[in-house]
Amino acid sequence: MYNVGMGETFLFFDIESANCYGGEGHICSFGYVICDSDFNVLEMDDIVMNPKSEFDPGLFGEKSRCRLAYTQEEFLSQPDFSFYYDRIRGLLTEPGRRNVGFAVENDVGFIVCACHHFGLPQIGFHAYDIHTIVDSVNGAHKGLSGWLDFYGVSTDGLVAHKSSDDAKMTMLLMEKVCAQLELGPSEFLAKNFMSIRTSEQDIIRRKKKAYRDFIAENLAPLYNARNPSVIARRLEGKYRLALSQDRDYLQVYEITKAVYDYGGIVIEKLENGSTMVVEDEKRKRECEERPRKSGVRYITVAELFALMRIPMPAFRELDVSEFYGGFLDETLDSSMIEKWLYD
Repeated sequence: MYNVGMGETFLFFDIESANCYGGEGHICSFGYVICDSDFNVLEMDDIVMNPKSEFDPGLFGEKSRCRLAYTQEEFLSQPDFSFYYDRIRGLLTEPGRRNVGFAVENDVGFIVCACHHFGLPQIGFHAYDIHTIVDSVNGAHKGLSGWLDFYGVSTDGLVAHKSSDDAKMTMLLMEKVCAQLELGPSEFLAKNFMSIRTSEQDIIRRKKKAYRDFIAENLAPLYNARNPSVIARRLEGKYRLALSQDRDYLQVYEITKAVYDYGGIVIEKLENGSTMVVEDEKRKRECEERPRKSGVRYITVAELFALMRIPMPAFRELDVSEFYGGFLDETLDSSMIEKWLYD
């Protein structure tokens, strides 16, 4: 083990997933390298685990672009994520720790998925994405191997898609970029805080998707359909609802159902001669100034409810707390990010 007192350390990590079916990852290896501010390696390991899910067959082919470093048998013979949970949580949340990955948004999502699948508390952590930083610094877009070649970094003895080796390559890349900019790693990351990806961001994204899918399933029967038993026929023609993404999805469903119940036909895409419903007068004027289809009438939500002659519900903001499951064990807000950057 290492001993750096109260100094900060940098954890470079990479995760391989057995598959990403349905947008859900299943971790089969968590590799990492821990170094100090001089890029001296303090610890390096590849935590290989049983994903408890089937492997994408393409991960083991001779010509695979993402061929895994171990056989299926080697993965399946290991404990699963729940066995390593405390260790991985400790690695990612160590005081003074700066987590870094390449295209790290995917890796953050894999951790969120694993906690969800195994019924474990979500791990509140952040990571910097060196991929977005190095692309921005050089005004180009390359993968990890492309940037290593660009900087002339030797990868002798390192195996692509072996998580610990990919983590080591990520560290070597950041070392080169820091040298290019004449910055130490702490200052370098502080200047690039916009690259931070958090587990909270990923959880919120997944909750929104789960909620959106749930509502979409209920909305589907209402599109392009005429209600044979309307409450009252107060609407005519087709209506495209262009409501705020911040509006609660259930309220979107309720508004859509009201149009259906009062004689309108709800459409998914704007058509010539249809009616487009927008949130407010400002948005209505913008649409009228730049019409997207001919003969379209633009009205606000308030005007829609006036036509139906029913009370308009107060705007209800999106609440996804009940969806996707698994709640963070600590809040990650702007003050936390500031703490990570400057403590």
